Amino acid sequence: MAENFFTTAQAAQKLNISRVAVFKMIKSGRLQAARTRRSYHIPRHALEEFMGQSISPATAEWAMWVAEKINRDYGSALERIAKE
Repeated sequence: MAENFFTTAQAAQKLNISRVAVFKMIKSGRLQAARTRRSYHIPRHALEEFMGQSISPATAEWAMWVAEKINRDYGSALERIAKE
């Protein structure tokens, strides 16, 4: 079983997020898991599928455009806020 399933702590480590975030993803249905008594077990295929999700090139291009626009329009203000 250990080879085919991950605990919430192991999944959190692999995803570089907190265990609480893993629980929220399970509860929302974004991450498949089986509950046994007080523990959740996340199937290897479900975690690998979740990790393999990516955004489309068009979405990535749009996100880059938005980030550049924000930096161009508000960069100096954001730098001042960050220093406070």
